[in-house]
Amino acid sequence: FVVLVVVVLVVVLVVDAFGTKDVALPSESRMLFSMASMMERRSSSSSHHHRPALPTAEDSAFMYSYASGYLRSRGYEHYEISSYALKTSTPIDNDKNDNNNGRPMSHRSKHNQIYWQYDGRWYAIGLGATSNVNGVRFARPRALSDYISWTEGLVLQENGTDSLTPGQVGGVGDDNDDDVIENPPPWRSNPNANDDDGLTEEDEKNDNLLEIVMTRLRTSEGLNLDWIADHEKYGETHVDAILRGFELALELELGAREEATATANTTTSTPRGKYGCIRLNDPKGFLFSNNIISNIFVELEDLDS
Repeated sequence: FVVLVVVVLVVVLVVDAFGTKDVALPSESRMLFSMASMMERRSSSSSHHHRPALPTAEDSAFMYSYASGYLRSRGYEHYEISSYALKTSTPIDNDKNDNNNGRPMSHRSKHNQIYWQYDGRWYAIGLGATSNVNGVRFARPRALSDYISWTEGLVLQENGTDSLTPGQVGGVGDDNDDDVIENPPPWRSNPNANDDDGLTEEDEKNDNLLEIVMTRLRTSEGLNLDWIADHEKYGETHVDAILRGFELALELELGAREEATATANTTTSTPRGKYGCIRLNDPKGFLFSNNIISNIFVELEDLDS
């Protein structure tokens, strides 16, 4: 069975154990914290003895909320659903490309920031790794044997010999699925080529939009609706669908919408435009993020159908 366990930061527990005294940690180790959900998987034949007392869903939600409030009270910015960074009053390299627009700057993770950008671009290496280059996602096989066969096929192609035969390599997604990778990453032959994965251009466009909605609503800045309205592949109809999916979050005060202004608001980072932005509230909105984002996905899928 699967049990969800929220790992509360050790630093929080240590400080609670010793009162309000400062914890003797190197300054650089206190700049960034990340919280994660851990899952324990046991087979039905596993012994039921000596299992730890795991928290309930209610306890997990309480710990998440407690950690969020505690760290924010100690000067940390909850900039992503599971990430916190120590605020700073002086500019740092981390913020040059983050469009903070006057908000408190912090020691955000440079590594993770790229995944939440609207036009993020990165190369990934290894089992199951997914690259995103020029708006094209490319996933490598997850199973080790498939990955080895795939890389050997790339060497054959590089040397001008025959490429992999159809069905020789699988493994994108679950290890036992029927997906096939038989081509090199698209940017190796044509930087602007689409991956030949059976998806139409319309499918790629829709998947990219869903990815943007999901990743941006995981951040404290939220989703800039004007970016979607002005995008050549989307438009105002997509914004309307997103807002319909976000209505329940507004009604339950799990999210908020900042209306656009005539000029950019440097205090709240509200963009200049027509629609403004939507964001999830901390911590309750983040706790129900999957439900809210799923509602938006349904509206977008209905739009396309």
